[in-house]
Amino acid sequence: MKEAAIELMQLLKNNNLITNLILAGGAVRDTLNGLDHRISDYDLYCNIINKIPYLTHNPVERDLIKFLREMNFTVTGEGHSTVAATKIHRIYATKYKGISADLIILKGITPQHYIDLYFDLGICECWLDTEDWDFHMTRRYKTDIADRTITLKVKEDMTTFMVGRALSHHLPKVLKKYPGYKIKLDLPT
Repeated sequence: MKEAAIELMQLLKNNNLITNLILAGGAVRDTLNGLDHRISDYDLYCNIINKIPYLTHNPVERDLIKFLREMNFTVTGEGHSTVAATKIHRIYATKYKGISADLIILKGITPQHYIDLYFDLGICECWLDTEDWDFHMTRRYKTDIADRTITLKVKEDMTTFMVGRALSHHLPKVLKKYPGYKIKLDLPT
């Protein structure tokens, strides 16, 4: 993992408007499996300290946006359309000292719970928590690594589009980095 990614996480963590900051997904998966050199971007998930609803003119969010702009973050998306996306308040992107990073601000759910419920591949269910600076993995991640599988989690509330995107976009990207791993379906019961 690049030093700039750790530095960026420390800067964000030190901002008193952000809570539950973690680095999750592919960057962590590849770091844990010795593929640091193949990391293309860093996905940071967090909540914001917020006692009032998520509104455009919210003073807490306004201060956070000012801070993020100073670090060259720009808004790239907002949550909508899918069940998982309704838990995303905003996504900010930046280039920081040569790395690409997305800051995904969640609402009504912690990042750890979001990973468990909405990440589509078991092998991606891992994160670096800035509270203890330790790596954490779900049971599905550990099973995928031990069995050399990539589990596609199909949930009842997933749309055909979401399953199609996982099969046509996310899964092929991961299979490229993990040749020889077998695809395993985890279907709703």
